[in-house]
Amino acid sequence: MVDPMSTDRPGQAACQQLRDYVEKTLEDRRRAPPDDFLSDFLRNADAAGELSPLEIISQIVQLIVGGTDTTRVAIVMQLALLLQHREQWDAVCRDPSLIPGAVAEAMRFEPSVASFIRVTTEDIEVGGAVLPARRVRHPSNRPTTAASRLRGRCPSLHR
Repeated sequence: MVDPMSTDRPGQAACQQLRDYVEKTLEDRRRAPPDDFLSDFLRNADAAGELSPLEIISQIVQLIVGGTDTTRVAIVMQLALLLQHREQWDAVCRDPSLIPGAVAEAMRFEPSVASFIRVTTEDIEVGGAVLPARRVRHPSNRPTTAASRLRGRCPSLHR
């Protein structure tokens, strides 16, 4: 297996620092595991015995990188949506209590993972149209008025 944390390429110092950090964190979790995802993952991976130490490190690095990538995209999409709808930007700037609803709605309206689909659990009326229960709904089919809902969660869309 090729070591994804190899030090013979550009960014080698950063790769090595990340690998060192992950290795130390895994050692700490093995010694004194708190009740968290990483400890559970490590305990299960060790018990299964199917992953090498390098594969375990690689899995954790992928989680870190993947998490930062989707977070970065979500922040950019949030800002883009708010700036495309200046009245929403102004409302959030005036009233920070609107931020949680704006974030939730932006993540629903423009998810950072484009292939994410939704399945309705019951008939839902959206913008005068009924989405039947048990139908696959892709985010690209969203109502065009959703950006105006950045001020808060639309309950009928979150069932």
